[in-house]
Amino acid sequence: MKLRYVLIGDERAVSDTTSQKDCLLTGLWGWSRAASRYGNRGDVRLLRRIEDLEQYDIVHVNLTGGNWALLDVVGDMLKESSTMLMANIDFSVSDWDNFPYFVMIKKMFSHVNIPFHVEPVGASALSHVIGRSVYCLPHPCDIECLDRHKQVDRENYITSVYHRYHPMVNCLWMAQIDVPMQRVLLGYSKGNVPTLPMFDSVFPHLPFMEAVDVMSRGRLGLDLFPFPVAGRAVIDFAALAIPCVCSSQIYSGTRLFPDLCVDPFDVKRANSLLLDLIGDDEMYERIFKKAYYGVSFYGYKACYERLVEAFEEVRK
Repeated sequence: MKLRYVLIGDERAVSDTTSQKDCLLTGLWGWSRAASRYGNRGDVRLLRRIEDLEQYDIVHVNLTGGNWALLDVVGDMLKESSTMLMANIDFSVSDWDNFPYFVMIKKMFSHVNIPFHVEPVGASALSHVIGRSVYCLPHPCDIECLDRHKQVDRENYITSVYHRYHPMVNCLWMAQIDVPMQRVLLGYSKGNVPTLPMFDSVFPHLPFMEAVDVMSRGRLGLDLFPFPVAGRAVIDFAALAIPCVCSSQIYSGTRLFPDLCVDPFDVKRANSLLLDLIGDDEMYERIFKKAYYGVSFYGYKACYERLVEAFEEVRK
C-alpha cells in the first residue's frame, strides 16, 4: 500500500540533509523518508488547516511537552475525516514526569487512531494508561546510507555514548578499566564529573554525520543507558558493523546484541565482555555479523511495512 504521510513539525530537520553522502539522523524524522521511499508521499510540515491535513492518509504528532494540546486540536479537526491520526510520546517512560498534566493523557489519545511507542515497555505503559492497544513501532534508520560509511580499518578505541537527559560518566569509565584500548566519549554536553582523567578524547554533541564518523572509526561501542529506550545509537553501531556492549534496558540492544547486554550498573560484567571481544576474533565477527544482518528490522522498508500493517488493521 502506498500511503501519504506527514509529520507535523519543522521541515528544516529533514531538508537540511541535502548531500547524497549525508544520512538522516536515525529516529523520528525517518518516517517521512520511509514513506517517500516506499509509500506515495512523506513530508514534514507545519500544518494548521483541515484541507492541508486531508491531503494525507496519516498525520503524525510526536508528543512533547511543548505541543501538549496539539493532539486535541488536530484530533478534533480530523474526527469526521478518513485521514488517520498517529501519535507517540517522545520520551522514555523515565521522563514522562516532564508532562505537567499527565492525567490528561487518556483524553488526548482518545483522538488517536494509531497510538504507538518506540519500545515495548513504553508501549505497555501507555496501553495501561489509555486503556487500549498501543503499537510498538521503532523509529526508522537509513541502514543503506550508514552501510556506505562503515570502515574496514578501524582505530583501537571504544566509543562510549553519553546521554544528555540522564548524564552518566562514571559507569562508562568503570566498565573500561584495564581494557587496553583508548576511551572516547561521544556527546558529552554537561555534568559535574570531570572527564579529563577518564577518557582519551571527549566529543560534544555533534551533527549526525560527524558523530557517525567518530563511531565508524572505532572498534567497539559502549552504551549503558539505564532506562527503557529504543536505542538509536546501538542501531547505528549495528549498521556500521561494530559490536556494542549495551544496557539490557535498550530495546535494540536486546534484539541486535543479546550476548552483549548487561545490567547498566554491572560494570564488572561489561568490562569482561569488552575484554572478551578484543581477545576473541571469532566472537567479535560472529556478534557484529548477527547485528549487521539483523539491523534490517530497523530499516526504512521494514518500518514502513509495519506502519502499513497498523494502518490496515485500524481501518478494518
